[in-house]
Amino acid sequence: MPRLASAFQIYRLVLDSLAAGDLATFSGLSETEWPAPCLSSTQGRNLLSNVPLSAVEWLKFSAERDAKILEKDLSNGVISTLVNKRSFLSLSHSIVLLPHNGSLQCVLKRNRNDTRIAALSGDTATTATEYLILLLKNAVTDRIVAICPKVPEFKRWSSAQQPPKSDEVFGLGFGISLSESETNNLAKVFRGPAADNDAAKRFKSLWGAKCDERRFQDGSICVAAHFDEEGY
Repeated sequence: MPRLASAFQIYRLVLDSLAAGDLATFSGLSETEWPAPCLSSTQGRNLLSNVPLSAVEWLKFSAERDAKILEKDLSNGVISTLVNKRSFLSLSHSIVLLPHNGSLQCVLKRNRNDTRIAALSGDTATTATEYLILLLKNAVTDRIVAICPKVPEFKRWSSAQQPPKSDEVFGLGFGISLSESETNNLAKVFRGPAADNDAAKRFKSLWGAKCDERRFQDGSICVAAHFDEEGY
């Protein structure tokens, strides 16, 4: 008889599969317009159609982190990653929550694509969160490792009902995991992409007058946002 895998072996295989990032693929939609994770069922349905891409990326990051914990200390690692309950705060260095003062509506108005999707689906929370996370990833690429969306649940609605409005959504936010280098995290210069990279233009548009080109110690010339003469 074939040997059955132990519970730990199955758990480790799941972690390795998630860490490989096989779920963070794109299907049907252009990556430049609206990226979507894909996990097809035997019937050809995308089982992750309602899951934002940032949540899948956070899942990949968490799986990589838990796999490293198991490699470092197997016995305590199984308890800390599988048995003990971990709060949202324990998995993030910082948490950003949008105040209930029109912030959600303001975010939606900043991006026409988000406004259009929200108008069709009514899911204003997910579209706003994904937009903010995308901005952060492009603006603070040198110290943000992963971002976990904290999207609230709200009541379902039928096709005959109006979707919930932005002022009816509470507790919207996300958790941020920073790099392991405290020196890098506290640096007053935010290092961006290489100056000749296409992403440099997007970085400059986010930081405006605070951005210029700098040569770093490794010889690279990159765009960077600087706060040399002020606290932040």
